[in-house]
Amino acid sequence: MSALIEEQKVPAPSPIKVAVARRPIRRPASPEKKSSPVTYRTLLETSQHSILGVERFSKFADDTLFFAFYQQQGAPEQLLAANELARRGWRFVSERFVWVRAVHGKSEYFDYEDGWEVRPWTE
Repeated sequence: MSALIEEQKVPAPSPIKVAVARRPIRRPASPEKKSSPVTYRTLLETSQHSILGVERFSKFADDTLFFAFYQQQGAPEQLLAANELARRGWRFVSERFVWVRAVHGKSEYFDYEDGWEVRPWTE
């Protein structure tokens, strides 16, 4: 009987090591985000889908429009705010980076640096 047991003792096969070739994970190529200046054409294309469209900007107070202009630089909202401010009589002075308007023969400007308020224009 012991001979039978000895015959049945076959060494167990060693575990097979399978070499798994690891492939690098390939992610879909994402298009490079190119920052382009906001033009009136892109404004018209995006404003229809924008939460803050042209109609909504006409309801904002001047302070809100100034905030959108100075804080959303390069975004369509900046152009929307600038358009609405110009419609309300404000003009942008690019040399000073301020908005100016004439009221009752006197000029005033929006001071965004030292007080966030409208002040008399003395120049």
